[in-house]
Amino acid sequence: MSLFFYNPFITLIVTLTYLTVYFSIFQYFKAKLINYGYTMSKVSASRYQLIYESFASIKEIIFNNINHIFSKKFNVSGSKLINISINKEIIAIFPKYIIEVVTFGLILIILSYLFFIDNKDDYLILVSVFALAAYKLIPSLQQLYSNFAHLNSNIPAFINLKKDLFDISIMTTITQKKTFSKSIKIKKILLSNVFFKYE
Repeated sequence: MSLFFYNPFITLIVTLTYLTVYFSIFQYFKAKLINYGYTMSKVSASRYQLIYESFASIKEIIFNNINHIFSKKFNVSGSKLINISINKEIIAIFPKYIIEVVTFGLILIILSYLFFIDNKDDYLILVSVFALAAYKLIPSLQQLYSNFAHLNSNIPAFINLKKDLFDISIMTTITQKKTFSKSIKIKKILLSNVFFKYE
């Protein structure tokens, strides 16, 4: 905030530039993050199903000595989850380092150029403001970008959860209707033309 009062123009330009860069990076990886989320949900579901089948058929697995088959499937699904998690984290954190390298590389180039001009004191102040603004803005924007990246990759899990909750609400409504229909009180039973014979 103090930088904005000191030099609002430079601060605004730096802020808009970094926001544009981070937004462009986010848009580029948005579809990939969603795809990672769907893949992770699918692999996790198959992993839980495999665990359930393993415990349900533990006797047959031990008797037939096929535990290595389930272990292999479990390890494969685990490797997929690890790879997806690593890729998500790389996408979430790598822009910070690229932007820092480009920013401070640009500052070094500008400083090198200023040695060959006469009125370099005025430009040194502007470069210092730019460097300080970048130093203050990059961590905040990186945290914002990282949160959006993680949120975007978890959208498929939210969609699946919403679908499950919707299905549960429908099943609850159907069960309540059936229960209500079964709870009708019978006041009178009329038997007509009933014959009984015992020999």
